[in-house]
Amino acid sequence: MVRRSGALLNAILATLVCAVLLYSGTNGVGPLTGVGPLLDPATGFWTAGRDAAPPHDQTLQLTGLHAQTSVTFDAEGVPHIRARDDHDLFLALGYVHARYRLFEMDLIRRQGEGRLAQVLGGKLLPVDEFELDLGLSRTALKDLKRLAPDERAVLQAYADGVNARIHEAKTERNLPAFFKLLGYEPADWQVLDTAVIKGIQAQDLAYQTNPLTNARLVKALGADRASRWFPVVPASNRDTPYDPGPYQTAAAAPLPAAVVSDGADVAAASLLSRTAGLPKLASETGASNNWAVDGTLTASGKPLMANDPHLALNLPSVWFQVDLESPSYHVRGVTFPGAPVVPIGRNKQISWGATDTQNQATLYYAEKTDPAHPDQYFWQEAWHRMDKISYDIPVKGGAVDHHELRLTVHGPILTQQGQALAVDWMGNVPSSGLGSILRMMRAGDWPSFKSALTDWTSPTQNWIYADAAGNIGIYAPGLYPIVNAARPDLPLPGTGEADVVGTVPLAQVPQAYDPPSHMVVSANQRPVGGAYPYYIGTSQNDFDPGYRAAEIRTALQTRKGPLTALDMERLQFDDRDQLAVRVLPRLLGAVGEADLDPLHRQALAEIQRWDAVMRANSAAASIWDAFWREYLRQTFQPWWDRYRVGVPITEVAGPLGADLEGWTVAGAPTDAFAPPGSAPATPDVVMESAFTKAVNSLAQRFGARVQMWDWSRVHQRLIASLIDKSLSYGPRGAGGDERTPDAAAGTVSTHGPSWRMVVDWGSGRSYGVYPAGQAENPVSAWYENLVDDWWAGRYHEMTTAAEAEGRSGSATWTLQP
Repeated sequence: MVRRSGALLNAILATLVCAVLLYSGTNGVGPLTGVGPLLDPATGFWTAGRDAAPPHDQTLQLTGLHAQTSVTFDAEGVPHIRARDDHDLFLALGYVHARYRLFEMDLIRRQGEGRLAQVLGGKLLPVDEFELDLGLSRTALKDLKRLAPDERAVLQAYADGVNARIHEAKTERNLPAFFKLLGYEPADWQVLDTAVIKGIQAQDLAYQTNPLTNARLVKALGADRASRWFPVVPASNRDTPYDPGPYQTAAAAPLPAAVVSDGADVAAASLLSRTAGLPKLASETGASNNWAVDGTLTASGKPLMANDPHLALNLPSVWFQVDLESPSYHVRGVTFPGAPVVPIGRNKQISWGATDTQNQATLYYAEKTDPAHPDQYFWQEAWHRMDKISYDIPVKGGAVDHHELRLTVHGPILTQQGQALAVDWMGNVPSSGLGSILRMMRAGDWPSFKSALTDWTSPTQNWIYADAAGNIGIYAPGLYPIVNAARPDLPLPGTGEADVVGTVPLAQVPQAYDPPSHMVVSANQRPVGGAYPYYIGTSQNDFDPGYRAAEIRTALQTRKGPLTALDMERLQFDDRDQLAVRVLPRLLGAVGEADLDPLHRQALAEIQRWDAVMRANSAAASIWDAFWREYLRQTFQPWWDRYRVGVPITEVAGPLGADLEGWTVAGAPTDAFAPPGSAPATPDVVMESAFTKAVNSLAQRFGARVQMWDWSRVHQRLIASLIDKSLSYGPRGAGGDERTPDAAAGTVSTHGPSWRMVVDWGSGRSYGVYPAGQAENPVSAWYENLVDDWWAGRYHEMTTAAEAEGRSGSATWTLQP
C-alpha cells in the first residue's frame, strides 16, 4: 500500500512505534533504556513535530558568519542561499543540511568510518569490520592533504555550519528524534567526515566484486566458455559507444586463458558472502542516463541536456536540492547531504551531470603466503612483512571488538579463507575529488570544465556537458588501471608479475565534444568500441548491454520535429524495451505457427499488437517479461546444473541476455542450446517451450483472462525508508524494466531515477524533481511531498533566489553573525 501523510499526531505515534521496532530488531530483545525522557512533552520524542512545519520568515543567529546571509525556502522545500562571500555560503549550507538531514548524515559517516555497531549493536559489526578493512577513512585522510587551501576552507566552513546546528539542537534539546530513540548524540562534524562520505559514494558506485564472480564462472564453466559467454565487447553493444574512435594507436594488454585454483575459488566465494551483507545507506549501483543535443536538433537553436542518475530510491533521498549564490558560485542542482558540492547541476554558463562509466576499477590479488613465513607475503622474488593496523570497535550492548587488519603492497587483505585475497581498488587512490567538483561548479566553458576534472580518480563517471554558447560534450576521466601480462577480470597472482603499471592517459579516456551526430548519450553502456586499445572491463563487469542507450539514441534520431525540454522530460519516462524490439519478431515467428490452445492464442494476440513499451497497464509487457525470464532459464539452467555454477543466473542475466539476443536474432551457431545430457535444440524450439510455460505461470497466478495480466500487477516500485519499512512509499505498480530509459529493475524495483533534470539553454531555464522530499523527519510536510510529482512527471523549475522570493509558500531565514 502506498503510504500517505496523515494526521500529525498519528504519524508521530507511528514513527515512535517504528523506531522501537528498529531498535529491537537491530539489537534483539531487551528494554529501551531511558524511555521516560522520550515521552517528555518538552524535550522528548514529541519535539519531532517542532521541525515538521515548513519554515516561516525569521531572523536567526549563526555563529561564524562574516555577514548577513539569506536562505529562502520555496514551497517544495528547496533552499536558495545568498551570501556575500564563499565562506558564508558553505557555512549556511552546512547549517541547512544538518537542520533537515542530520540523522542521515550521521548514519552514512558512521558506515564509512566503521562506527555503526557503536549505536546499532553487534549485528552491524561485520559491516564496520569490512569498512575499516577497505579503508575509506584512511583514504579520506590522504584526500584532505591533496586539497588546495581554498578547497579545504570550503569543507571547514561547511563543517562549522553543521556544528552550529548540532550545538543549537543540543542546547534546545531538539535533536532529531531518532538520536533520542537510539540513546546517543551526534559528535561534532569534521572535514574528514565529508571526505568519508565522498568515499562511500565511490564505494557504492565503483567498488566491484566482478573478478570474484568471474573466478567462480571460469572455475565451473571453463575459461573458453566463460570468455565466449562474457566477452570483452558484447554484440549488443556494437552501435552504442559514445566515443566510437578513431583511437590513438597503443598496444592492448593480452587476455590469455587462465586457470582458477580451488583456493582462489573458495576465497572468492568467501569474500562475495562477506560483501553481500553490506547496507546501502547512501546509494546503490543501478543504472543512469544522460544525454545532450546541440542546437541543430532543438527548437531554440541552443543545447538541451538531461540527466537522471539511477540510484537507490530512499526516504530520505540520497539527494538534497539547493540553489547557491555567492561571489564565486551561482549554482543550482543537487547535493549529497554531508558534502558541500553539487555533482549534478548548472551555473550561469554550463550544465553538467553524470552516469557511472562501469569500467573495472577493482583488482584482487591472491597473495602467496607460507606458514614458514608468518605474517609475510612473497612479492618480487622476496618475502615481505605485512603491515598491520588494529582497531577497537565499540559495540552497543557488548564488549569492544578488537579487530586487526593486514595489508600488502596491493592493499588490504579482505579474506583468508582458501587463499589470502588483497584488493587494489582505485577508490583508495588519494585524490582531490571534492576539489574537482568545486572547480567544476565555477567552470565557464569546455576547457575549464575538463581542467576541473583533471584530478578526478574515482568513481569514474561519464560527465555530460552543455553550455550557453551552444556546445555539448561528454568526458570520462578517472583511473583505468593497466595491468601487465595478465587477465584483470580474474583474481591476479600477487607475486609481482601482474601488478598495475599505470592508467589510461587522460587524453585517451572516453570523450566526445561537439560530435557530427549532434548528440552525446551515455546509459552505462561500454563507452568505446571494440578497437579501443586499452582493456577497461568485460561484459561481466556491469557494462549495460546498451539497450537504454540504443532507445535514447533512436528516440532522438527519429524525432518528428525540433526537440524541446518537454521532449527531454518525456524521454526520461520512456518505457520502450529495445531487447523486446529486437527479439519480438523472432518470437512471433517461432510461436505463430505452433498449435496453440485458446489461452495461448490470446496471449500471442496480445504480443502481436504490442509496441514493446512496458506500460503499467499492458498485459503484453507481462507476457514478454515472463517469456524472456523463462527463455533465459531454459537456455542456461541446464549448464548451471551440470557444472554446479556457484553464481545465480540472475546475477549475470545482463551479459547472458545479450548473448541470447545475439544467438536468437542472428541465428549464429552456438552450442548453448545443446547442454550436456540433453538433445540439441534450436532457438525456435526453446522459445516455444518458454512461451508456453510463461503463459501457464501467468494464468495460474492471475487467472485465464489475459487482458487482466497488467504489468503493474507483476511489477512495482518501492521507495524504501532508511529507518523502517512502515515509513516507505509503496510498493506501487509501475511501468518500465531494467532495459528501459525509465529504469526499474526487478519485480519490486528499489532503485531507479533518483533525480531527473533537464536544462534548456535556449530559454536558460532548468527543471528537476526527485522521489522524496527535503526533510528526513517523517512527520514533516517535506518528507515525501515530491513523490507524486516525480511519479506523474511534473517537474519543478529550478529557480534562483530572486525568482523564489515572494512566491506562494516561500519563507526566508535571515542569518545574522
